[in-house]
Amino acid sequence: MQFAPIVPIKYLNELATLSNTQLVLSHWLAEPKYLTFYKSRRKEGDIIILDNGACELEESVPIEDLLNSYIALGGASIVVIPDTLVGDNIKLIKSFETYIPEFKKLNEEVHFMVVPHNLEEIMEVARIPYVDIIGLNKDFERERRAKLISNLIASGVEKNFHLLGIYRNPVKEVQGVFQFRERITGVDSSMPYRIARTGRRIEEYRPYPGQIDLYEKRLNTTLLNHVISEITWFCEFVREGEPQQSGR
Repeated sequence: MQFAPIVPIKYLNELATLSNTQLVLSHWLAEPKYLTFYKSRRKEGDIIILDNGACELEESVPIEDLLNSYIALGGASIVVIPDTLVGDNIKLIKSFETYIPEFKKLNEEVHFMVVPHNLEEIMEVARIPYVDIIGLNKDFERERRAKLISNLIASGVEKNFHLLGIYRNPVKEVQGVFQFRERITGVDSSMPYRIARTGRRIEEYRPYPGQIDLYEKRLNTTLLNHVISEITWFCEFVREGEPQQSGR
């Protein structure tokens, strides 16, 4: 299991490079610095998860735009199939099938992730052959994603999972699912950055930090070094499952 840090554009080189797994927001690839950075990480061999932007935009980018982003990156390891909260999510997911050959032209090994919005949708997408990964967004954490994953595995679901975002408590949420780490590709979030930029440790998630601005540039050298230290620690924690308590 790996952590994909979401951080401001100014600090991509200092912070995103602390991991070899990256979540790339399709709608931000129009920003040249953002595209250049993640295109280079793709060439370096990082795992690139191309997200559809639904969480940030409240609606996914169109499939054609997602394909153009994929081509601009030079391919991706995982593509998040568009989802919707305002229409027929399953219908949209199934409409993606006709585009699969276009994505595979650039990377035959590309995997596809879907984002269901309730348990009924999870069970339905689990039966779709071209779905490799089920993305569980942070809203599922209200009822505990660990319990949900356990129940899904027990019911015979054979897909892998990915945690889309952190709901509140980064350490507790990762600890809760670590027993299923062989079935979880990873977790992505801006939360560790948002906590660390306040000068706190990632375990100290309260008070709840403000939202991220991908254009923010307000970290002095001391604070940036603190953020680097904390995200380095969290990447190791997600990978290994046990935080190194020494010195914390």
